Amino acid sequence: MSMTIKMPLSFFITDCISHTYPVFLTNVFAGQSGMGPRGDVILEADWCVSEFLKELDKLGLAENTIVVLTSDNGPVLDDGYKDDAVELVGDHKIAGPLRGGKTSMFDGGTRIPFMLRWPAAVKPQVSDAFVCQMDLLASFAALLGQSYPDKLDSENTLGTFLGKSKKGREELVIEGMFNYAYRQGDWALIPPYYNPYSKEDGDFIGLGYGYKLYNLKKDIGQQENVATKYPKKLGELINRFEYLKATTNKVTRY
Repeated sequence: MSMTIKMPLSFFITDCISHTYPVFLTNVFAGQSGMGPRGDVILEADWCVSEFLKELDKLGLAENTIVVLTSDNGPVLDDGYKDDAVELVGDHKIAGPLRGGKTSMFDGGTRIPFMLRWPAAVKPQVSDAFVCQMDLLASFAALLGQSYPDKLDSENTLGTFLGKSKKGREELVIEGMFNYAYRQGDWALIPPYYNPYSKEDGDFIGLGYGYKLYNLKKDIGQQENVATKYPKKLGELINRFEYLKATTNKVTRY
C-alpha cells in the first residue's frame, strides 16, 4: 500500500489465509494462540488488519476512508484439516451465544461480524440493527448519488451503517447451505427439510421435520422452538416466506 494516492478509489481485500493456513501460516504466529494452526491464523488475520489500518494512518487517509470489516459466514472448526481444532477449542464458544456455525440456518451461520469505520462521519458505537452485506450496494449508491437497478434485494440502510439510525431492514431470506430460512424482525423461521446426514449434523444445520420458530429477542441461542406456541405468527411468516420464494424464483428442497 505504500503509494501516492491522488484520486478517490475503492478496493476489496479478501483474506484467504483461513482457507490456506496449513501452507501459508507464517512462522511468527505459529503456536501463539494455544489453539493450533486455526487459532494461530486468526491471530495473523487480526495483525494484518491492524497493519492495514496503520498504513492508512501513515498515508493520511484514515479520517475520510470507509473501512468495512466483515465475514462471509459464521465460524467453523472442522472443515477437513487435521489441525486438532476441535480438540483444542476447550471452553471457547466459536459463535458466542449463537447456535450453529458455517452452513447452518441458525444465527451462528448467518449473523456475522460487521464493523464499519469512517472517523470523519461515524462515532464509535454498537448497534443491534438488522442489516445485510448486500445492503452496502444500495447504501453506498445513495451516499455517492448513484443509481442502481430497482429489482435487487439490496436496501438503502445508509443511516444505519453510519450510526444515524437504529432501524435496519424488516426482513431477509437467509441461506445455510442450499437451504433457505426467513428472518422478520425478532422472529426466525426455519422450514422443514429432509436430513440426509447424521442427526448431529442435521441438528447443527437446522434440518428435520416440522417448522422451527424462534424469538431472537428472548432466545438469542435459538434453544426453544415456539412454533406450536405462536401458530398465528408461524402462519404469517410461512405465508410471507412462500410469497417471497414465488416472486423471486427461490428454489428449496421442500
